[in-house]
Amino acid sequence: MLRPGAVSRASGGVLVAAAVLTATLGVASPALANDGNCGPGDLCLFEGNNMSGGRWDLGSSDSDYASGDKWWGTTISINDQASSGQSKYSFWDAYLYEHSYYRGSWLRILPGEKVYYFSDYGFNNKASSNDY
Repeated sequence: MLRPGAVSRASGGVLVAAAVLTATLGVASPALANDGNCGPGDLCLFEGNNMSGGRWDLGSSDSDYASGDKWWGTTISINDQASSGQSKYSFWDAYLYEHSYYRGSWLRILPGEKVYYFSDYGFNNKASSNDY
């Protein structure tokens, strides 16, 4: 039996491996993470209402959409252009912010929630950054 706060040798190795993997991979860059699939763990934004039009997905925070984030398969910036979205993250709420670097008004999307009309929340074409 382990003392509270103790780590067994076996689980310690797993913790070290996870730390090395995290340090090696770092945070995914928006250009690599946006694969257009909107898979588990992603925040998914859509250019049109009701999850239509251009799509963008990312499994981490992004401090500035104007720094190169594009609708998947296009050269069109997503900055201030999203009208609907969903969070496929399992545990934490996703927050969209009006301005870069998590500033200004925000829209919270709960885990698994779909928001078909950002305009219902006064947030149509306003998203410029996101955080989990």
